[in-house]
Amino acid sequence: MAIINNVSYNIRDMDSKRDDGENTHFEIDESFALKPAFRIFSRSFETSAWGEQFSSKPDIVYPKRSVIIAQGEENPNIFYLVRGLVEYTNTDENGSENILEILGPGNMLNLQPVFGHNPSIATFSALSECILKSADKSEVLSLIRDCHELALEMLEEMAFIIGGLNRRLSMGAERSDVRTLRVIHMIATIHRRVYKEKEPIYIKLSQSDLARIVQTTRVTVSKILADLKRKGIVETDYGGIYVTNMCSLTELAKIKHG
Repeated sequence: MAIINNVSYNIRDMDSKRDDGENTHFEIDESFALKPAFRIFSRSFETSAWGEQFSSKPDIVYPKRSVIIAQGEENPNIFYLVRGLVEYTNTDENGSENILEILGPGNMLNLQPVFGHNPSIATFSALSECILKSADKSEVLSLIRDCHELALEMLEEMAFIIGGLNRRLSMGAERSDVRTLRVIHMIATIHRRVYKEKEPIYIKLSQSDLARIVQTTRVTVSKILADLKRKGIVETDYGGIYVTNMCSLTELAKIKHG
């Protein structure tokens, strides 16, 4: 049983048709564990040990698409994400961009200074407007030395990072309609559980943004969203998606709430 944002579910894709988002059908299969695609998770800011430590720090607001830390930059600060979505993108020697992670509320950014003076191997940028808090390396190291709970929470965060490659490989093996449903549900769940939003839940991501996250084309995402719109599950507008029926979205993806 996989756990994503405190939601447990199993899923098996039963549709062998073409990869265009049409005729999506799923059924429960207890033998198959669906793993989370990204490190994003919804630990409450109020109950997180690191969240409590960062709570007194001033808010730092990053507009959508702004760079928080650039690839190759050595930044001595560790960041805690309070609100919004951050993408972690590596640009290879050929100029191709690859999304390594999507981070959400409760995630920590730029942990490499804790372990040395290593520059960032990728760019952290705001996928939506973000609120972050920061602390410098010396303060974080002092807190880790003095507090067992903080050290354990840091190790938990590192475990999520180390497991990132397996999660991305797992996601890459799925059809684009499955990936798209999972990402929409994951983000909508964060808005509902962390931000306490009610339907309609607004996800401020363009179809191009969503296509990049799930590694497919904008045309494919458009077809999938059109199908969800016909089912009365979402509405779309310029630059965003409204989830109007979370229960139906959950049922479509065959997600069991824990």
